[in-house]
Amino acid sequence: MIPPTPQRSAFSVTSAALLFWGGLGACLVAFSWLWRGTLWQVGHNANAPRPITLQLATWGAAGELTLLRQQLKAFEALHRSVQVRLLHYPQQYNQALQFRLASGQQPPNVALINSLSYQQLAERGYLRPLPLPPKGSTQPQALQAFTQQGHLWAWPRDVSTLVVYANTQLLQQAGVALPSFHWRWPQAVALMRTVRQRLGAQGLNVPWGFSLYYGPSLFWLPFYWSEGGSAFWRQRNLQVFFSEAPSNPGLALYQALAKEGFAPTHLQTGQQTMSELFLQGKLLFWLSGRWSLPLLAQQASFSWQALPFPSGSHGSRVGVDASGYVLFKAAPHPKESMALLQFLTSPTVQQQLASSGLILPASTAVPWPISVEGRALHPSVNASFNYALAQGVASHVPAQWPRLSPVLEQSLGPVWEGSRLLPQALATQEVQGAVNPL
Repeated sequence: MIPPTPQRSAFSVTSAALLFWGGLGACLVAFSWLWRGTLWQVGHNANAPRPITLQLATWGAAGELTLLRQQLKAFEALHRSVQVRLLHYPQQYNQALQFRLASGQQPPNVALINSLSYQQLAERGYLRPLPLPPKGSTQPQALQAFTQQGHLWAWPRDVSTLVVYANTQLLQQAGVALPSFHWRWPQAVALMRTVRQRLGAQGLNVPWGFSLYYGPSLFWLPFYWSEGGSAFWRQRNLQVFFSEAPSNPGLALYQALAKEGFAPTHLQTGQQTMSELFLQGKLLFWLSGRWSLPLLAQQASFSWQALPFPSGSHGSRVGVDASGYVLFKAAPHPKESMALLQFLTSPTVQQQLASSGLILPASTAVPWPISVEGRALHPSVNASFNYALAQGVASHVPAQWPRLSPVLEQSLGPVWEGSRLLPQALATQEVQGAVNPL
């Protein structure tokens, strides 16, 4: 006898359906949460692949690079689709950029550049013209230094100029007061002579009076400009300099410093630099820039203050150059590159660099006084740099200046130590060979 087929109730069928669809729904929910979690992890994992890579070229010592890497991490956190690859050229920076372009390699998206060396890149069409920063946000001298042929080629990060650091301990030992803020060169020479005589009479070591540089023109051009020399940088006309220089009283004074024993020659100093002489108490006045502030704050064992460059017949005139960031026209991702440029020139980033003593910020939103590693410096430092910035000559040079400058410096070196006359140095075959094509 065949047993009857059991009948399923409507209740049991409905329960089974509910269990089936409920289980399936739970699986889908779990899967969706797993999938969403995976996507979140990809989007927020710092190690996840990023589709856009920007290249940033820069120079800088170890301390500056450490801070820069921290800043780039902050930028990448704000722009999660972008990663920044750092191209560090600690030596021969401009030559390294030129070689990269000449060899057909992809140019960096963003590069740090100085206002004395961007002109050739701009004239050859490598750089992308930039919009002006918000009005009033940037030091006008810095903007002027990066403006050429009606275009702005870089957003400034910092400005650079020169002041005179004075060893006030030596002045006190000689019983001489610190000169006034608006001192002039006759007063400076008389003061150096007095200190030399008084310390010598006491049997103390007699320091040299003023620093002497054979090399970079930024150290002897203030003598030329303060005695009426034309701002040939602005005119971009080197023939003006060559016609005026032989009779310029400021350059004659620069030569006389070594001749009269106020400034040390290479033969007298050996391999010692001006910074070493100043830190050893062997130099009374040292012409230098903001890059020397960390060194002074950390290593000077004596009291010191800052003064503007001594005035000549046309005031106190030193050069004002700037460093800033440019965009290369042939590099990809211009929108993201501009975002990186704006970030690196922002007041926040400039404040971090200024607090470490590495730069004088170009942003007007970053307050002075200058400090080094959070330590405020003597008020004379702030006042002297502000004065130099207001009175200075903004850097404007021909595109060929980076090629001419080292030739000129090598020829003029013997002039400053008194072994060659200035007209002879300017008429050498090497100098004329570099100038005539210009």
